[in-house]
Amino acid sequence: HGHVCANDGKILNTTDGGKTWSSSSVGLTIETQTIAFPTRDTGYVGSNKQLYRTIDGGKTWDSTSTNFTTKTHNMMWFPSKDTGYVGADINSQIFITYNGGKTVSLVDFWDMGIDYQVSSSCFINSKIGYVASYHGQMVKTTDAGHSWERCDFPTTVYGSNGCYFYNENVGIVMSTNIYRTTNGGQNWTIVKPTGEQYGNYVKINDSTGYVVISNQSDSVFITRDKGLTWTKQSKGGVSWTNMVFVNPYLAYCTSGNNIYRVDYPRPGVNASTAAPSNITTTTATLNGTVNAQNQSTTAEFEFGTTTNYGHTLTARQSPVTGTTATAVSYELT
Repeated sequence: HGHVCANDGKILNTTDGGKTWSSSSVGLTIETQTIAFPTRDTGYVGSNKQLYRTIDGGKTWDSTSTNFTTKTHNMMWFPSKDTGYVGADINSQIFITYNGGKTVSLVDFWDMGIDYQVSSSCFINSKIGYVASYHGQMVKTTDAGHSWERCDFPTTVYGSNGCYFYNENVGIVMSTNIYRTTNGGQNWTIVKPTGEQYGNYVKINDSTGYVVISNQSDSVFITRDKGLTWTKQSKGGVSWTNMVFVNPYLAYCTSGNNIYRVDYPRPGVNASTAAPSNITTTTATLNGTVNAQNQSTTAEFEFGTTTNYGHTLTARQSPVTGTTATAVSYELT
């Protein structure tokens, strides 16, 4: 399931991995800014001074009962189907709702020294979250937005495009470098220096995700260790501005009026045979290792009295998953 919002009020929805798309609308002349689906059926679109909600997977949209006091910006995060945070078009402000948009409160961080437009947010759960500005200013809440404290990026960060936290302590920020913290934003180190402008972080699982260099057509970087190390992965020659990964091998991107599906080659399964053990006149244990490369794969042994083998048995540990070498075996009797 996936959703794309356009700036003319149209919403595109897919339920088959992008093979087909259906169109819905929040209004004929309404400019939509951003979209978020906290569940498969419940989603939100921010549009000018109004929040729109769907409860049927994007087929129909209704405006919530409360209008925003100012235009919304392109930051939206719903950690649950009813609780959400939306960036305002005015510096240092966000909107918060705890009831699916029925009522909305305005939070202004100006008195905390936030003097620039909010650019991104990340909520670890319904209570703990971070909100950041383009100037590298950041605030943290541990009580679902009822109170906030400052915990800024390094002073060298300017033009931040996004932040992401894997847990309450470990997080990253994307700017002209990728910075990482392990103590909730108190200290930061550069883990990926390039001088290029990184885009938003796209989560795959609890430790794996991607970022895209926004001003290059062929620069995608992947981390599998919570932002500590990064590896470049080609995404082709199209200059995509937005990229969302469904898993490490499948992504959807937009460029102009087009939506692209990108299929990355999956790494092959690595298997090796080890020496048999527990050999007697009537028994033996067949041994080996399998690295499933983050897939689910069946592990089998071929054996026989000649190199033609002729017999196949499934290993006791089959199927094998994960990204490390897993010992597999079968006891012949």
